[in-house]
Amino acid sequence: MQTLTKHGTEHGAHARRRWWTCFWRGSARKVAISVVGFATLAIGVALTVTPVPSAIVILLGLAILAREYAWARRLLGPCRALARRLATFLRGLVVRPAALGSGSR
Repeated sequence: MQTLTKHGTEHGAHARRRWWTCFWRGSARKVAISVVGFATLAIGVALTVTPVPSAIVILLGLAILAREYAWARRLLGPCRALARRLATFLRGLVVRPAALGSGSR
């Protein structure tokens, strides 16, 4: 049976157990996101000495960390704007030659 206080809230061991479960779920989620994000970021930084495009892996690590940390969101903001501009530029390069080529025949 549930014991209620005068304000109508739960009281006792059940409420403490539910709070503790929610606390650990949130903490475990944050730890998991942090471990995966920092590992991805470390792999991206390690890839800078190889011919592999490490910027993609670094941005992926920042995107994972941005789910939990404001500093990662702030770093990712300008990168998103740059990626949008780059995608628009590349789309223009791909579409323009196709449009010019079809009219010349």
